Amino acid sequence: INTATAPATIESQKKLDKQITGKRSEKITFTIEANPLGEKLPAENGTTLTLVDKLSSSLILDTGSIKVINSKTNADVSIQLLLM
Repeated sequence: INTATAPATIESQKKLDKQITGKRSEKITFTIEANPLGEKLPAENGTTLTLVDKLSSSLILDTGSIKVINSKTNADVSIQLLLM
């Protein structure tokens, strides 16, 4: 049996990315991209994922502005907010 080897660098892929995508006067828009590669992630009950984002004490969350969208289908995803 012939064998060969070659060095390779494997970079870990981000499963979560948060960017500021807009600033209007006192309102800042953040975009959070979760699991962009569509990997199978551990989920509660097989379907529920929990995303926690802690804001600094100087920011106020506008709960009415939160949108969750499936990036592959552009379909809205239902969410349940838990404010702590």
